[in-house]
Amino acid sequence: MNRLIGLKTTPPLLITLTLLCFGLSPTAQALLPAPSPDGGYPGSNTAEGINALHDVNTAVGINNTAVGANALTQNTTGAYNVAVGSLALASNTTGDFNMAIGTQALTNNNANFNLAIGYRVLFMNTIGSRLTGIGAAALRNNTTASDDTAIGSNALRENATGDQNTAIGADALSNNDQGGNNTATGFQALQNNVDGFNNTANGAFALFTNTASNNTAIGDSALFHNTLGSGNTATGNQALFTNTAGFSNTATGYQALFSNIAENNTANGVQALRTNNTGVQNTATGSGALFSNTAGFNNTAAGYQALNSNDTGNGNTAIGADALFSHATGNGNTAGSRWRCWRKQHDPDSQHLRDGAAGSWDGPRLCYCE
Repeated sequence: MNRLIGLKTTPPLLITLTLLCFGLSPTAQALLPAPSPDGGYPGSNTAEGINALHDVNTAVGINNTAVGANALTQNTTGAYNVAVGSLALASNTTGDFNMAIGTQALTNNNANFNLAIGYRVLFMNTIGSRLTGIGAAALRNNTTASDDTAIGSNALRENATGDQNTAIGADALSNNDQGGNNTATGFQALQNNVDGFNNTANGAFALFTNTASNNTAIGDSALFHNTLGSGNTATGNQALFTNTAGFSNTATGYQALFSNIAENNTANGVQALRTNNTGVQNTATGSGALFSNTAGFNNTAAGYQALNSNDTGNGNTAIGADALFSHATGNGNTAGSRWRCWRKQHDPDSQHLRDGAAGSWDGPRLCYCE
C-alpha cells in the first residue's frame, strides 16, 4: 500500500525576505560595476564626466573644474582652469587660468589666460595667451598668436599667428592669418584680410576685400573692394567703395570717391568726387563737388556742386555753390560765386573785368574775392 507523503509548504513571505537579503549581501553587491567617483577631489578640484581631470596631480594642479567627457583629461599641474563640455581643454597639461565652455573649446591649449565660449572656439590654440573667443569657431585655428579678441561666429576663424586683432561680428576678420593690429566691427568687416596690418573697419562689409595695411573704413561697405591700396580713410556708407589699389585717399560722406582707383585725393561731402577714377591730387569739399571728375587732376572745389561737371580738366579752382558747375575739360580756371577776375592778354595794359562765375579763360588771370 502506498503511503501518502505530506509536504510542508513554505510561506511566500519567507521566500521574499530570503531573496531580498541575498541581493543585499556584500558578495552579491560586488558583482555589480562600481559607480564613478562624484564631486570634489583633493586640491579643490571638481570633476564630473568620463575621464574628466583624469591625470591631475592634486598636489600642484589645484582649483580646476572639469565637467564633461575628457574635459581637462590630460591636465597634470595646470591650475585654476574651468572646462565645461566634451574635450574642453582636453590637451591642457600645465596651462593656468583658462576657461573653456563648449564642446572642444580650447582642446589643444597648453597656454595661460584664455577664454573660449562656444563650439570649437580656440580649438587649435597651443601656446597663444590672453585670447578671448566668443561664438562658434571664433579663433578656431589660432595656434601661437596672442592678445586677440574675437566675438561672433567665425570671427578671426583662420587666424594663426596674427597678434593684437579685435573682431566683433559674424565672419569679421574670418580669413585673417598673419595680419596684426587690426580692428573689425561689423558683419564680415575685413573678412578677407590675410596679412594686412593696422587696419580699422567699422561697419558691415567695411574693407571686405582688403589685404593691405593702414586703412580706415567707417560705414557700410566703405572701402569694400580695396585690396592693395594703403593709407586710405573712408568715412561714410560706400565711401571709396571701388578703390582697389589707390593710396592716401580721404573720403568723408556717402559715396564720396565711390569709383576712385587713384591716389592722393580728398573728398568731403555726399558724392563728392563720386565718379573720379584715375584723377589724382584733387580736393572736393561739399555735396556733389567734382562729382563727374574722372581723370582730371590738381583740381580744387569748395562748395555745393562746385566743378560738378568737370571730367578731365586740370588745375581748376572753384569756390562757392555751383561755381564752375558746367565746366568740363578746360584747364587752369578759377571762379567763384562772388569772384572777379582780370584776364591779361599779350598787351599788359589790356585788362578785362568780368564775373568769374560767368565763364572761363585759357590764358593767365588774376582773381580776387569781393
